[in-house]
Amino acid sequence: MRRTRQPSKGRPGDPSKPLAAAADRLRGSASTGASGVKPAINAVVNNRPQSAQDTGQVRLLTVPQVAEYLQVSVRLTWQLIELGKLPVVRIGRCVRLIPSDLDAYVIENRRGSP
Repeated sequence: MRRTRQPSKGRPGDPSKPLAAAADRLRGSASTGASGVKPAINAVVNNRPQSAQDTGQVRLLTVPQVAEYLQVSVRLTWQLIELGKLPVVRIGRCVRLIPSDLDAYVIENRRGSP
């Protein structure tokens, strides 16, 4: 007679407990040593995204995000990239765009009164 496999019961305890324990460990290990480390850890622990202005980083956008931002199709976005009208940042095979470049493109192509 073959034994049937019983469904896994998983780890004992509440599934949210390991995350809380990890958060406590992160809070405890985040001393005031490196500047900016504690706010970044707190942002992750508190499950809130840290704004790019807080970290001094530029948020890069994907092509579908740019298409949504400009309210055009993804295909048109690729055409603008291929024509060199939208500058891109290549990271390996990935293509990313900087929001300020998009704003500059919109301003340059605005029609009508200034």
